[in-house]
Amino acid sequence: QNQGRYAMDITTASDPEAVDRYVSGVLSGREKALDFTFYVPEFYDNLAGAKVPNVEATADPARILTAVFSGGRETWPRA
Repeated sequence: QNQGRYAMDITTASDPEAVDRYVSGVLSGREKALDFTFYVPEFYDNLAGAKVPNVEATADPARILTAVFSGGRETWPRA
């Protein structure tokens, strides 16, 4: 997704600034959000008042720390 701009070659060190660039790009409208949603406890879906892309708060304990991909067709971890 997004032409892999936020992932590096597997043989190289990770880029600690990649997530910041992604969040900034999505929030500014320069980038399309990746197709996944990560569920967190209520009130953990923002950072310093800014919504975090791909993160959704839930009160459902069964959904906390799960993620859905491909428009909801794939869930991690699998039940």
